[in-house]
Amino acid sequence: MLEQIAKATIATLDRLERRLDSSESSIRADLRELRTDFRWLLGIMLGGFAGLLGVMAHGFHWLLARPPMPDSPIEPTPSGGYP
Repeated sequence: MLEQIAKATIATLDRLERRLDSSESSIRADLRELRTDFRWLLGIMLGGFAGLLGVMAHGFHWLLARPPMPDSPIEPTPSGGYP
């Protein structure tokens, strides 16, 4: 009777070890995918923030206005900017 319990316990432990090994490899694959997703998301966020900063800087006139083309009839406005 004890031998039968010992064999069943060993078989159960082996099964659990195999499940844990397969779960570990699955978790590692998921972590690799999450790392890639995080890098992609971080790049998009930084690009979006840089674009927003550029739009805000233009709106607050922190950026110099583009000078007119040499043959352009556009004249500067009284505030010094260009339309």
